[in-house]
Amino acid sequence: MHFTTLKKSAISAILGITFTVSASANLIVNGNFEASPTSGSLQTWKNGSVKLYNGEHVAGWNNGTTEGGGDNVELWTVSSNTFAELNSHDNTAGQTDTGDYWNLSQHFTAVIGQQYLFTFDYKARKNSNEQFKVRIGTHPSPDFFETFDDHITTEWTGSGDKFFVASASNLRLNFFSPHSDGSVGNFIDNVSITAVPETGSLALLGLGLVGLGLARRKKA
Repeated sequence: MHFTTLKKSAISAILGITFTVSASANLIVNGNFEASPTSGSLQTWKNGSVKLYNGEHVAGWNNGTTEGGGDNVELWTVSSNTFAELNSHDNTAGQTDTGDYWNLSQHFTAVIGQQYLFTFDYKARKNSNEQFKVRIGTHPSPDFFETFDDHITTEWTGSGDKFFVASASNLRLNFFSPHSDGSVGNFIDNVSITAVPETGSLALLGLGLVGLGLARRKKA
């Protein structure tokens, strides 16, 4: 094999690894809430910019009793950006396994033992005493659980990089709001769960780049 052909093959292999490392697919369906609902809204407010949908009509989210206890999904559209509101006022019909009230949830398929990166954006709707919780996995021993109470009403806040290791192949991501006096709700957007590349893949990428560098120096 000619050196040029060998070099091209090596580059292709490295680019393939790089693509795998940098472009892991988001396991969450409709994480940005931009997919068009499959049916009309149940209710609308604010001149049509806020719409309430049956969960079965919003791709990925609250689809039936296994997703969010059958809660509806409230979507807001502001400046062409669509996002969901996680309500927080009393919802006695919601799930109650850990005091849940309003839910925004989705099941996804994972690989047992694989590490995943979880991120999303959030913003308090109106009040300074808002809070919500996020759970991935099964109560009472989830793979991830955290309370978010650093509420900002004027701008979006990133969750930061959150990591968890999958304990099952079928996992449930659940945002939920425990009821509190005066609480209105929080906005959720850009939800993402992606697989973290294995160390071996990164090491192989590094060795490939080093090998190419040495080959180029030897030829010169």
